[in-house]
Amino acid sequence: MDKTILHHLFDGEINPSEIIGTSNAELQEIFAKLEVEKPALLEKLPQSTLAELERIDELTENAHGIYSRECFVYGFKLGAMLLLEVLTGKNDLVHKKSN
Repeated sequence: MDKTILHHLFDGEINPSEIIGTSNAELQEIFAKLEVEKPALLEKLPQSTLAELERIDELTENAHGIYSRECFVYGFKLGAMLLLEVLTGKNDLVHKKSN
């Protein structure tokens, strides 16, 4: 029996955060630049500043993770609402003649 999408999600076999952006060349270019430029910058900073920057980086990553999750949830809800609207036929796609 083939698994449903819900089964794949439940089993942890679908992880949008690992897939989204992997084929985006612009995003990959930015990540590549960060891999080179951030360590170069970190070498120039004093140790006390490094600890502060690490805390800021951690907060930024946490905020980004929460924001990404909220975007995913919102997008999923929006998609579901669109699907419901289409399936219920509330707003037909055909223009109605006005009198």
